[in-house]
Amino acid sequence: MEAHEAFERFEKSAGHDHDGVPFASQAALAVAILAAFLAVATFLANEAIKEAIQGQTKVADASSRIQSADTQSEVAHLNAAVIESLAAQGGPSAKALDKIGTDLENQTKTQIDPLSEEAAKERNKERKNVSHSNDQHLRYELAEVGLQIGIVLASVSIIARRRWLLWGGGAMGTVGVVILIIGLTS
Repeated sequence: MEAHEAFERFEKSAGHDHDGVPFASQAALAVAILAAFLAVATFLANEAIKEAIQGQTKVADASSRIQSADTQSEVAHLNAAVIESLAAQGGPSAKALDKIGTDLENQTKTQIDPLSEEAAKERNKERKNVSHSNDQHLRYELAEVGLQIGIVLASVSIIARRRWLLWGGGAMGTVGVVILIIGLTS
């Protein structure tokens, strides 16, 4: 009987569970699984922030094109106003000047204004993409936090030999994985 009791004490002190798997092995496996999910979440967070930065660059480019088109439009309007004032003074070339002013106004409406409208649509589309990328980045960052806390708790459970720490680490890791999945599906 004493040998059997000594063996049971040894198993208890070694941290073996009722199924024969050492507690430390279970915790190490949990840490490894959470670390794999953490690597995925970190990669996705980095990609999301890259997309946000690239999208913001596209927004700035579209805004620059809008500003350029607005400036060209203003110059054309001012030139047309100058030509119209010269045509209003009368003279032999008044009719020709009036036609040039009308042509400038038409050129603005047919060439410059559509460029500005197209750039504005592109800018709005890219702003939505940037917002989506920032939202995804936030989700992935939250997933990383949950996974990191899970890894820490599972690691500490090995040292402290406290099963509740392992369960807590597993719960936090599960929260992190759920947030990661939400980020992937949105």
